[in-house]
Amino acid sequence: MEGPDSLRVALEPFGLFRILKVMNKPCLKINPLRELKIFQKFRGLALGLGSLIVMGCAHTGAHKDEKLVRNSILTNMDRAPQSLDPKMDESQLKQQEADAHFTLGESYSFQGEPLKAIEEFKQTLLKDPDSVVVRLRLAGEYVRAGLMSEGIDAAESAVKMDPDNTEARMLLGGLYTGTKLYDSAVEQFERVYELDSSNEEAALFIGAVYAEKGDFEKADNHFYRVLKVPGFKSKAEAYYYLGKINHEKENGNPEVTLKNLRKAIALKPEYKDAVMALGQILVGMDRDKEAEKVLLSFQDENGPEPSTSRLLAKIYLKAKDFPKASEQLAILSKFEKDNISLKIQRALIHMELRQNDEAIALLEELLEQAPELDKARFYLGALYLDKEQMKKSIFHLEKIPPASTYYTDARVQISQIYKNQGDLGRAQKNLEEGIKNRPDLPEFVGALAIIYDTQKDYKKAEDLLKKSLPLFPESAQLRFYLGSVSDRLGKTEDSIQAFKDALEVDPDHVQSLNYLAYTYAELGKNLEEAMDMAEKALRLAPSDPFILDTVGWIHFRRGEYKEAQEFIEAAYRQKPDESVIVEHLGDVYVKTESWSRAEAMYRQAQLLESDAKKSKEIQDKIAAIKNQLQPEGRLPASLPE
Repeated sequence: MEGPDSLRVALEPFGLFRILKVMNKPCLKINPLRELKIFQKFRGLALGLGSLIVMGCAHTGAHKDEKLVRNSILTNMDRAPQSLDPKMDESQLKQQEADAHFTLGESYSFQGEPLKAIEEFKQTLLKDPDSVVVRLRLAGEYVRAGLMSEGIDAAESAVKMDPDNTEARMLLGGLYTGTKLYDSAVEQFERVYELDSSNEEAALFIGAVYAEKGDFEKADNHFYRVLKVPGFKSKAEAYYYLGKINHEKENGNPEVTLKNLRKAIALKPEYKDAVMALGQILVGMDRDKEAEKVLLSFQDENGPEPSTSRLLAKIYLKAKDFPKASEQLAILSKFEKDNISLKIQRALIHMELRQNDEAIALLEELLEQAPELDKARFYLGALYLDKEQMKKSIFHLEKIPPASTYYTDARVQISQIYKNQGDLGRAQKNLEEGIKNRPDLPEFVGALAIIYDTQKDYKKAEDLLKKSLPLFPESAQLRFYLGSVSDRLGKTEDSIQAFKDALEVDPDHVQSLNYLAYTYAELGKNLEEAMDMAEKALRLAPSDPFILDTVGWIHFRRGEYKEAQEFIEAAYRQKPDESVIVEHLGDVYVKTESWSRAEAMYRQAQLLESDAKKSKEIQDKIAAIKNQLQPEGRLPASLPE
C-alpha cells in the first residue's frame, strides 16, 4: 500500500491482506495451468503430482500428526507395473484423493477463480477433515470471493482444531479486523504474542486495531509499552503508528506527529510508509519545502520509486515548477508504462513548457495504445495547429466522434482553420455536418452564424438564429449573436431587444452588457444605464479592450474627455490593431485639441480599416483636422468583425 492516508490504510500492509498473501503464495515453481491440464488428462499421474505439491506447499506447517509425504509415481521412475503394486488401504486412498483435490484447488486459486478453489478445498476436507492448512486455504479463498462470514468460520475452525497455530490466529485476527470485530481481533493477536514473543507483527497489530477502533489512548499506551520491551526490533513501525495515531486525534499536536514520524525514519531510513506519511502531512500543513526535502532524501538513498515521485510531482505542480514536475512524472512513468492519465498529464506539462515535440511524441504513443482516446486526439490537433501543420491538426480533430465531450470544440476549431485559410465554404460545410450529428449543441449554430456574418450574408445568419432560438431558449450567446446581426441589418430596436433578452437569460453576459451599453452611447440615450452596464461588464472582464473602449466612449458622449482619454488609451495599449479603437482615440485627441496626435491616430486607423466606406470617413476626419472641424459619424468599437 503506497502512502497510507488513514489508520485503516496503515493497518493493511501488515494485516489481513499480508496474511492472505502468505496463504496464497506460489507452491514450488510449477505452472498451475499446465498441471491442471495434466490432472484432467492423466488423473492417475496427477495423484502423484498432488503429493509433490502438497509436500512442497500444501502441508508445510501442517498439524504435526498429519502425514506429510505420500507415495508418488514421480518419486520412483523405475516402479513395477501397477498390477504388482501393493494394494492401498482406505485411508491411503482418501489421502490420495485429498491431495488431488488440493492440487486442483491450488490451480484454481492461481487462475483467480476462488469459487472453484473453494469447492476443491471443501472436497479436500471431506477426505482429510483434520487438515488445518486446508482450512486456512479455504478461509483465504472465501475472503477473495467476498464471503467474509464463511472465511471467519473456516479460520475459527482452524484455530479450534489447533489453538497454538499462530498463522491461523493471525489470519483470524485479520478477518475480525476487516469486519470491525476489534475486541476479538485484539484477543487473537494477544494470544499470538503470548505464544511467540518474537512475533512483533502481532504486537504491532494490537495497537493498530486499538487505533482503528478509535481507542487512541489504549493504542498510545500499547505502543509506548512495546517500545520499552528489550530487544524489540520494530521500533520504527511503533513510532510510525504513534505518529499516525496522533495525526488522527481531534486534538492531536502536529509537531508530535512529525516528531514520531521522523523518529521512525531515523531508525529505518528505507521505511517508505513513514516517509510518505511525513511528506503528505507536511504538504497538508503547506510546508511543501520540508516535504520536498524528505522525499528527495529518500529518493537519493533508495533510488527512484513511484509513490514518492507522485507526491513530489504534486508539490511541483502546485508550485507551477513544471520542469521538476515533468522530471518526477517521467520517473513515475517507468513504473506505470500503461497509465493513460499519466501520459496525458506529462503531455500537458510539455505543452505548458512549449515542448511541443515531446508532447506530440507522448500523445502519438498513447494513441497507439488507445486509438479511441479522443482527449489525446484533441490535444494533438491543438499541437499541430500551433506548429501550423493544418492537415495533421484536421486529421486528428476529424476523428473525434460526435459522442465525445471534445466534439464541439474540435469541429469549431476545424471550421476556424478553414476560415483562416479563406475557405469559408468548407468551414460552413464542417459546421453544418456538426449540426447534423449533434443538433442539441447551440455552439455549432453560433459558429455557423459567424461564418454567415463573415460572408456578409446577414439575413441568412438572422434566419438561422431565429430558427434555432426556440430549440435553445436558455442560450444567452445565441441571443447576443442575433442582436449583433440585427445591428448589421440596421434593425436597431430588434438589436436592443435581443441584447435585453440575452441579459434576461444571463444578467452577467459580458458581450451583451457591452454591446447594449455601446448602442445606447451611439444613440446618445440612457447614458446612465449604459455606464452602469459597461462598468459591470468591466468588473467581469477587467482587461477587455473593447469594454474599456465602451466605457471611454460613454464618457466621450457625456463630454467627459479627460476620463474618455484615460479609458480609450488603456484600450489602445491592449489592442493597437483595432481600427475603431484607434479612431476613437483620434476623436478624443481632437476634443482635447491634440491635433498632431489626432491626425496620427486617424492615419493609423485608416491603414487598419478594410472597409472602403469607413476608410473614406476617416479620410474626411483627417481633412477636417486641417480645418479644425469634426464631422459627425461614428463607428462602434463593439461591433464584431
